[in-house]
Amino acid sequence: MPSHATSLGLTPTQSASVISAFGIMNTVGRILVGLISDRKLPCKYGKDRALNRLWIYVSSLSLCGLLTAGVLFCDGYITLAMYSGLFGLTLSSYVCLTSVLLVDLIGIEKLTNAFGLILLFQGIGTVIGPPISGQLADLTGSYDMSFVFCGVALLISGLILNTGRFPDATFINIQRSREINDTGRWHTRNRHWYSFHPVVTILLIRTIFASAYQLINYTTSKLIVKMWL
Repeated sequence: MPSHATSLGLTPTQSASVISAFGIMNTVGRILVGLISDRKLPCKYGKDRALNRLWIYVSSLSLCGLLTAGVLFCDGYITLAMYSGLFGLTLSSYVCLTSVLLVDLIGIEKLTNAFGLILLFQGIGTVIGPPISGQLADLTGSYDMSFVFCGVALLISGLILNTGRFPDATFINIQRSREINDTGRWHTRNRHWYSFHPVVTILLIRTIFASAYQLINYTTSKLIVKMWL
């Protein structure tokens, strides 16, 4: 990101401050998400904290993707710093709520195994992301499409979790229905054929997100090398 800023004509000091905006807003975002996710919200389903966390998670990742895809429209210090800050703010929910949502969906007793699988899929995404970013940069001659692809991946990762909609059931009811279901299958009311099992959904999110995040890291690193060497 700082090197991308330099390629737009910003000074090294301004480029470094772009990353500072990310770090500051990411710290603030983690605190805010932690405070909000444990409280009831003044909306239709606001009394269900688990659903609140889901909506915060989905909305933040989707917005993060849209912001990242719009980096190609950032042509100056102010716009790039605003993007960096908003990116850090929206990204904070992913860091804070992934493990919490797993507990909401499958229970604390299965968190360890589920989180291990998530890290496995994150590794897959980490391996896939940089080569795609490099190929896009080589084909287009700039890093704009790398950021666009990253934004699309982040947007998809946010929307995937929304395919298993829970309009009339809380996560507590989901867990209870799973425990009393003789077939052992996870189910809710008003489920659709395209709804995913919660663990599979989180795994897909982790894979796509890791790919997208590594795209940004690879793009930034390559630009840094180009700037200083």
